[in-house]
Amino acid sequence: MNRHRVLWLTILGLVLASLACNAFAGTPEPAVPPPPTFVGSMPTTTAPDVGAAPTVTLPGTTVALGTETPAGPQVQALVDVNVRAGPGVAYSTDGFLLKGETAVLIGKDPTFNWWKIACPPRSTGPHCWVSGRAQYTAAANADNVPIAEIPPTPTPEPGNVGPVVVYVAGGRITVLPLTITQSPPLAGEPQLVGARSDVQDVLISPDGRKIAYKAGAIPNNELRVINVDGSDDRLLVAAADFPVTVIETVDTFRDFVNDVQWTPDSRTLVFNTGRIGQEMPLSADLADLWTVSLDGDPVQLFAPGNGGGAFAISSTGQVILSQEETIRRVRLDGSGVETLLQFERVNTASEYTYYPQPQWTADGSRAFVAIPDREPFAPGATATLWQIPTVGTAVPLGALPGNILFNPVTWSPNGAQLAYARQLVGSANVEPQLMVGSANGQDVGVYNSAEQITFFAWSPDNTHFLYTAGQFYAVGRANAGPMTISIPLGQQARAARWLTADTFIVAVGSGSAWTLRSGNVAGETAQLTTFTGSGAAFAVWTR
Repeated sequence: MNRHRVLWLTILGLVLASLACNAFAGTPEPAVPPPPTFVGSMPTTTAPDVGAAPTVTLPGTTVALGTETPAGPQVQALVDVNVRAGPGVAYSTDGFLLKGETAVLIGKDPTFNWWKIACPPRSTGPHCWVSGRAQYTAAANADNVPIAEIPPTPTPEPGNVGPVVVYVAGGRITVLPLTITQSPPLAGEPQLVGARSDVQDVLISPDGRKIAYKAGAIPNNELRVINVDGSDDRLLVAAADFPVTVIETVDTFRDFVNDVQWTPDSRTLVFNTGRIGQEMPLSADLADLWTVSLDGDPVQLFAPGNGGGAFAISSTGQVILSQEETIRRVRLDGSGVETLLQFERVNTASEYTYYPQPQWTADGSRAFVAIPDREPFAPGATATLWQIPTVGTAVPLGALPGNILFNPVTWSPNGAQLAYARQLVGSANVEPQLMVGSANGQDVGVYNSAEQITFFAWSPDNTHFLYTAGQFYAVGRANAGPMTISIPLGQQARAARWLTADTFIVAVGSGSAWTLRSGNVAGETAQLTTFTGSGAAFAVWTR
């Protein structure tokens, strides 16, 4: 979701950064069931080579774990991987194995390809289960390991886990069930969730069971969570509890909840804060970082200026922090801070601070970031592209022409392609251009040119993308022309989300009147619902 910031210069000369108007950004769902989600403190490790085909190891087979063969049946973690109470992701997690760690093998479940092991010391139980898929673990001396007794299937957690779109209508959270077996998808009856009528933004948890939302006006906003079925509405963070800051008695400043993201295990929210003056109602990012679990109190990991004005969490639990002049990589618990990139503060020709927008690939194997020149409005301005691995140094990829301050570069989920809308500096008669090409920027070309052109998102399978310009939105594809859908005069496409590799939802309207429409890559559309809302805020979830 594009972030548009309004920042200010205080009368004391302190440059503060802007409040992100929309704190929530959707995360594309993988096309296949994801691997076990990492829980706990994420160490710095090397991600598996996504280009290499791993040797398949089924339960009951034996492979070498190293130069020395263990005496008994053992399993070794090839990457950081969760251990669970049973053979499947439906069971709760109970710790994890770090890459290279081994555990004693006790049994197997050939149906689900899971190993039963002696739990690592960080777990609570004596016995656990770990995935037997070849990209996660390798076993040794496992030929005679018996089939283990399977624990009872756990009772599902409360909450609707079907495909849904969640949106804010008249300040109320509304859940709209979807039928994605039809194309374009159709909707069921909308259901109001919760009692708050001052909701600003919504974010569905990765497991699809919970909705995080911000409610209340700045600065006294709140971060809350509620189950998708409307049960268990909880307050997590109240901005009123943050301390009041006074700068030489000139003005009183209050902090508020700003950007928010879920951790991969759906148990914790990560957020930063903003600050607003009481006398001069101007807002700014503080570039800090906090976490709050669903059952705990907020914990500040990084003080203002040391966290992130922008941040991105990987599917494996690492965090990229973007600061005014620095890009850092940290673990979810705040440890292992590494400075990866240092650059000159970007001159925005106004009072606000620019933070580069980092992005992880869907599998968490690497991240990308584009950093503009110090003078992005100068003729010939470019943005440098960087790839950030899970361990090691950042790698320069290339450069993109044009000013990207208000049109961030977006990489496809697999990290192979990129797209962005550029405005060539000094070319007043040239319309903004939608640029598409490879991730390193070497063969990026003009896909389309139009006023108000805006890129939305890549499809989960990396083949199509959504964008809008003026009186249409479109489904694009590299090496093929766009499939355009007209918009009524005076309206605009505000936001778009992919549901599957072939279907999506777009919010179209103006002012406070909006329509959610589903569509497919063939250009067919269907109206799902209409609603009133100041920001056309919505999120989707499918699995």
